[in-house]
Amino acid sequence: MFMPDNASAGLDGTTSDAINVAWSFSRAGVASLFVFNGPDEIFRKFEETGANVRRMEMPIPGLKQHLNPFYRRRFSRQLVEFIEREGIDVIHLGHGGLFVLNYLKSSAVLKVSVQQGATPEFKPIGMFDGGFTLHPKKLLKAWYRKYVRLNYKRSDLVICIGEAAREAALRSFHVAPEKAIVVRPGIEGREAKALQGEIRSELGIEPHEKVILSVGRITRAKGVEDLGNVARMLCERGRKYRFIFVGHERDHAYGKKIRAEFGRYVTFLGHRVDIANLYAGADLLAHLSHREGLGLVVIEALEFGVPCVAWDIPGVSEAVEDGVTGCTLRFGDLEGAADAIENLFENPATLEALKSGARKRFTRYSINDYAGRILAAYEARLRVIEN
Repeated sequence: MFMPDNASAGLDGTTSDAINVAWSFSRAGVASLFVFNGPDEIFRKFEETGANVRRMEMPIPGLKQHLNPFYRRRFSRQLVEFIEREGIDVIHLGHGGLFVLNYLKSSAVLKVSVQQGATPEFKPIGMFDGGFTLHPKKLLKAWYRKYVRLNYKRSDLVICIGEAAREAALRSFHVAPEKAIVVRPGIEGREAKALQGEIRSELGIEPHEKVILSVGRITRAKGVEDLGNVARMLCERGRKYRFIFVGHERDHAYGKKIRAEFGRYVTFLGHRVDIANLYAGADLLAHLSHREGLGLVVIEALEFGVPCVAWDIPGVSEAVEDGVTGCTLRFGDLEGAADAIENLFENPATLEALKSGARKRFTRYSINDYAGRILAAYEARLRVIEN
């Protein structure tokens, strides 16, 4: 399995899933090799799984590299030699690794890709999604994005994290239906390692104070502005809830703007490695993301009995069952989100029922059979190919 570097020290959902795959393969005794060339902090998390993880020179994405015949020939030869030397049967490319398929044209291994993203409105990816242009360099980059970077045609199998992700694979990327298989994620439990009360002590949060947690990148698409506005509404109503946002920003100017606008209502903690402590200290998860393939943070929170308030959009609504593990609301209804949070805290019995439902639901995402489900997807696809 090759997991491309996400270009930051943050542990996003795609990398978290790759680490969970490593845990599951290691525990199941599946002969596997994981390649990750990212930050040491995340590399160590792969090592902690007990899987055979290494750093190895891999091709990098980019128009310049793709159009360089010497670069392509070198890595194509290098990957073929690696596959033969290691006795590889399956190349499993983590989310974002599609470009590697262009270096595996002559290899007969099973080529597996992963689709984790989805949008509320499924539409085919186009050349000019970023705006029409006649600039030659921009045209080439747009061509590369559509026909190389996001081209699933050379994949033998596309593992989709949920139904919304599969719908995106079919409708946005034109993956053949027989190639797209849903394999729900397996999550490595963290509750046993969490330090109860640690985050409340660190931030000076009183035992009676209610904590609403949100986890993601500081981007509009991840709902950070929605969270800030909901927090402001509740503050103006006189509710002294503590809103915490965990995650980094890639656009530092945007991050600075968001902290300036909402820092009075939301505590921004940046990237944290002790996310289990955050879940353990939270009463509620607010996941107001605008697009998700499933929402791994929602599933992670289930283990801790933390219900979720979220927008009712594809992907998220798969992870949040209204009235069972949380509540879903019409997209963009900020007033409704504020009301839902307030109502839950004003009705302890309802909140406790949701907490119980969350814990029960987490069992559906056991890591114990994750490797088996992935292998079953490999085998099912191989049977179709061989027949």
